[in-house]
Amino acid sequence: MGLLRVMEPGGGRFAIAGYGKNGELSDADRFARDYQVEKCVAMVRAFRSHPSLVQYTLQNELGADLANPDVQAVLLAMHRADPSRTVILNDGFVQRGASQAMYVPYSDRYYRSDEVEWGGWWDNHQGAGDQWYDAFYKSPDDYIHRQTGKPFIVEFGEMEGCAVADDHAAMVETIRKGGGRSYDLADHAVILANTEAFLERWGFRKAFPSAQDLFLSVGAKSYDAWANYMENIRIGDEVDVAAISGWETTAIENHSGIVDNLRGFKADPALVRASLLPVRPVAKQRKLAYAAGESAVLDLFLFNDTGKAVSGELALSLRDPQGAVMELGRYPVGATAPDRFSQLVAREVTTPALAREGEWQVHLSFSGAPGASFTRSLWVAGLPAQVASGRRIAVSGIARSLRAQLEALPGLRLEEFRPGQRYDLVIASGLKADEIARRQIGEQTGLEAQPKKGEKPKLVLGELSAQVLAAVRLGTPLLALVPEDGLSEGVARQLADLGLLEFNGTVGDIRAPWMGNWNYLRAHPLFVGIPADRAAGIFHQIDGRLSNGLLVDGPGVEIVAGYSRDHDRHNGAATLVAANKGMRAVMHRMPDMVAPLQRRFLANAIEWLAGQGRTS
Repeated sequence: MGLLRVMEPGGGRFAIAGYGKNGELSDADRFARDYQVEKCVAMVRAFRSHPSLVQYTLQNELGADLANPDVQAVLLAMHRADPSRTVILNDGFVQRGASQAMYVPYSDRYYRSDEVEWGGWWDNHQGAGDQWYDAFYKSPDDYIHRQTGKPFIVEFGEMEGCAVADDHAAMVETIRKGGGRSYDLADHAVILANTEAFLERWGFRKAFPSAQDLFLSVGAKSYDAWANYMENIRIGDEVDVAAISGWETTAIENHSGIVDNLRGFKADPALVRASLLPVRPVAKQRKLAYAAGESAVLDLFLFNDTGKAVSGELALSLRDPQGAVMELGRYPVGATAPDRFSQLVAREVTTPALAREGEWQVHLSFSGAPGASFTRSLWVAGLPAQVASGRRIAVSGIARSLRAQLEALPGLRLEEFRPGQRYDLVIASGLKADEIARRQIGEQTGLEAQPKKGEKPKLVLGELSAQVLAAVRLGTPLLALVPEDGLSEGVARQLADLGLLEFNGTVGDIRAPWMGNWNYLRAHPLFVGIPADRAAGIFHQIDGRLSNGLLVDGPGVEIVAGYSRDHDRHNGAATLVAANKGMRAVMHRMPDMVAPLQRRFLANAIEWLAGQGRTS
């Protein structure tokens, strides 16, 4: 892929000793400091002048006192061991006020942030994302990773990294070919076997013929995200360094790197490679999923990292789901200055209405460089003209935000559930009356009851009313929309008591963004018009922080969307159908998809449960 590398020694902070009030240092602390300095210098000597190496960093996200002489001492020792590379103190949080210091190549000038702005090297970490979201690019002047200002070096050391599954099949095969000895072989083997069993048991084989197909589909979510991040980075000429996460995954913790612990890729690296080509035209989208009839808005850029002026013409075209191609325009590109890497060629180019449901493709080519082209897929989701026309649909215990989503569906009329009435469908979340006003299901505010200061969050269990349960027992279909742990756990227990399913707990949540989790969908009437037979990714934009999976079984249970997380040996249900003893329910644990897809899902589910099976 042509990536450049930054080296850290690991535990670099121990090269900076903690002195006592009178400047004393114990023998143990002195030994630890001297040992770490030698380790840092040994690393530098081992990789001195390596062509892929751009800098040495003492430690990630380090807070250091620049008055401590050990700070300069260790950086200077590393600088003298390899004066051809930059040596910096800290990767991370400099923008937030953390100390920074550095030596640049072939210069003994010592930069420090208490004397020079940012210590000459501005750095920020934003590793809180779990995938690409439309909100990360709004316009050429409003996007994540935008930074203005010089003359200091600008680096994004962590960039909303996206943690995904290892290719456990490849890991097991590689380890066994190498003799079969590895501390984590058993972990990979069990995950692989359990995933194969889950796919077989719950009918996912058409979507994923093997577990490896699932792992690679999950991995594509990460690589698609990185391609979009790299475009953002290249938009602004002020950014000098962007660190793609290369952390190797382990059985213990981090899974946000683009390779596994054996340096194996997690998907096709061409997805990332294309975004880094020296001459790259880009049609940057404001969003990736649309309601039928909406138009896409694109900003056209030309990136040029060659150091040579290029000129030519951009040609923009659009391909519809049936393969018809229409040309949208041609845009001349003047020769760029040698030190200008990004050029905004056209702003807010609006496509014709995207009327047909399915996958569209935007194509942009540049005549001034061989093979310089760009393709991006967009998804269009339609809606039926009428949803459950003529059917009585009741709601019970749902949040106001969900009610607003339902009321926006064409032709759908809702009633508040009343005991003794006959309904074609009940939609419920298990919220109690005092919870409805303050809960906003599907938003990012968190759904647990807010604790008092010093208390842990309290998980409020969802609870369907006895009257709703009685209606379900008598055969009224139920759509249970329960996209958080409290609601889903409480309602799952109630449905288990009814005999609809067996509930055995949950897989577990994301733990941390750099550890990762994922949802995946197979083709089913609930997902008509929604990208399926794949892992949920940049089209779906399902919030990983709110995701989880239910461990369920039973003779009438059908799992149509799965869930798992980093190195967990379990897969669970993100969406399930349960039918038994004349009862029928859909339980949807998955958090909201992006709005056009979420509307289509709601329409599908209501039609399928309450209507005539119409989902088109």
